[in-house]
Amino acid sequence: ASLGGPDWLRRRRADGFEAFSTTPLPSEKEEVWRYSPIDELSLDAFAPEADGSVSGGDETTAGRGLLESVRAALGHTSASVLVHSGHPVDGTWTGAGADGTGGGTGLSFGPAEAVEGAADMLGSMQHGGDALVRLNDAFMPDAVFVDVPAGLTVEGPVLVVHWCEPGTPAFPRTCVRAGEGAAVSVVEVFAGPDGTARSLVVPVTELAAAEKASVSYVSLQILPDSAWSIARLSACGDGGSSMRTFTVGLGAAYDRVRTDVTVDGRNARSEILSTYLGDGAQVHDIRTLQDHAAPKTNSELLCQGAVAGRSRSVY
Repeated sequence: ASLGGPDWLRRRRADGFEAFSTTPLPSEKEEVWRYSPIDELSLDAFAPEADGSVSGGDETTAGRGLLESVRAALGHTSASVLVHSGHPVDGTWTGAGADGTGGGTGLSFGPAEAVEGAADMLGSMQHGGDALVRLNDAFMPDAVFVDVPAGLTVEGPVLVVHWCEPGTPAFPRTCVRAGEGAAVSVVEVFAGPDGTARSLVVPVTELAAAEKASVSYVSLQILPDSAWSIARLSACGDGGSSMRTFTVGLGAAYDRVRTDVTVDGRNARSEILSTYLGDGAQVHDIRTLQDHAAPKTNSELLCQGAVAGRSRSVY
């Protein structure tokens, strides 16, 4: 309740916590968690921050530097924001006006209070989930919403940089919706400073493409070795749409990405790409689901990676 936000978001958090309280924690005995180190996770070691906003002071300096660096590397972005340990940082929203619209283009980009369709977008792709997804439902301070109206092609990617501090849990949430015939690209980066304190990052990303829409999504995880990253990506494309996802895992002691993509209309197409590079004692854990929920649909899957030292991978 102390995390703030509109009433509907507060109610959703309360429902999420109630669901978490009655959901068993993941176990290596389950096939979907087999070969993972999930039994080593102790949630008692973490406590979420209660502050509902980040003003953008000295504590965000490193994150701001990374945001500028990635933005320069991309060359051009249509919009961007810095998220500090799950909290969108005031003053870092670019490409969007105070009302959540993107510079007169029609793009809605902002937090829950600024984007009109936020309540409908949140949870529209990710239905239910395991206990860690429920934790995200309960403790996400806010979400980053990207809502593209029908027919709009967003020139340049939307960039979201997550800076996650050691020793604290972070529950980032990103929701993307492309209207009929729209096109958008989104890049998310998960990073943080080196530190010996273990941190827990549990991102949930939702992607929706209406008829003949195109959504391209890239996630880059470069967290320090002290972090655990357990990510869930849920996406769905309607008839004639294109849904492309690319996840890259380079950091974290335990790096898990579960990607579920549904093609839900005739001639819809999905592409799931994933890569990782392991070193030391890292574990990279990739889970994918391609759901052909309609006839005449197509999906492609390519997962490539390498491990060195004592690191290992699970697919």
